[in-house]
Amino acid sequence: MERKMTKVLLYILLPVRVILVPVYYCIFQIIKFFNKKKQKKFDNVKIVCIGNHTLGGSGKTTIVSFFTEELVKKGKKVGVVMRGYKRKNKEKKVVVLKPNEKVSTEVVEQVGDEAYMLYSKLNIPVAVSSKRVNAISELLKFSPEIIVSDDGYQNFKFYKDVNVLVINIYDFVKEPQLLFPLGRLREPLFSAVKHAQYVVLNHSKIVRISILADIKNKIKFYNKDVGIISTSYKITDFVNLWSKKMFKPNEFLLFYPNIVVCCGIGRPEIFVRMLKTEGFEIKHQIFYPDHYWYKIKDLKMWKQKINYPVVMTYKDIVKILPLMEKIEPKYFDKIYYCNIKLEINDGVDLWQQLINSL
Repeated sequence: MERKMTKVLLYILLPVRVILVPVYYCIFQIIKFFNKKKQKKFDNVKIVCIGNHTLGGSGKTTIVSFFTEELVKKGKKVGVVMRGYKRKNKEKKVVVLKPNEKVSTEVVEQVGDEAYMLYSKLNIPVAVSSKRVNAISELLKFSPEIIVSDDGYQNFKFYKDVNVLVINIYDFVKEPQLLFPLGRLREPLFSAVKHAQYVVLNHSKIVRISILADIKNKIKFYNKDVGIISTSYKITDFVNLWSKKMFKPNEFLLFYPNIVVCCGIGRPEIFVRMLKTEGFEIKHQIFYPDHYWYKIKDLKMWKQKINYPVVMTYKDIVKILPLMEKIEPKYFDKIYYCNIKLEINDGVDLWQQLINSL
């Protein structure tokens, strides 16, 4: 319902949005110019920015997770900085999650779902702040060799050694590529590609090979030196939230061929597509806004009205964890989440080149 209302409102405001596009882009260029003039460069650390040129939904945080995990496996000391979008704690100070520190699940409200998700999986320092320069300064106390900035692609206040632009192929082919506020682009494609060393075409299996080839040619036209990597996601496990029992996709399908999908993410359609590819029949789809904070009434509603397993993403689960101590276990026994892995469909050599260069 909320999504439909948003579409109606955007349609009503269409004339205003058209007028504001050049205003937005002019302001963007002015801010970019002055920020680059006084750009801060940090010594003795490499900064890698993994971001996008659209407003959300590219899958960059999942890519940050796998990228950072590979660096850690190589023995690198890594930290991550994030803005903590939609977190409940709006204070300006930097919040740091320290490695090997026992933190309460309620910390997710202070740092946001994506920051807690990365921290709980990787056990590395994660600094959250609306001011990334301050967050980077805090992380330097841990003497990292590499700092990964989850987004901040259009933030020119600090120097980046490597820029990795993530493009959601689903959005690229399904939606008109228009600048904000008429569309979802933060900056034009040509501009974003020009300051990238690598471009990751995420969810690339969604489109035909010929279409993907055209997109790659277009990117190379804007930046002939950029490395292009094609990726997609694969579900590896289904995990019961309460019992922690794990199932491989074929096992889970055998026990529960009919499921309900419930999520509050940028592109729920892609998650649904992944589940259908595994053979599941989706009985119901319950979509909440991206970064939605789940409430006890939501869990009670699912328990009362849904007779199938409720399948979610791990990003959703981290916002349910704080509720587990507040209501009975019976409300969690039918909730499952998916573990996923990143598959590199094309450009494995470039991915390894990026990892080895750091």
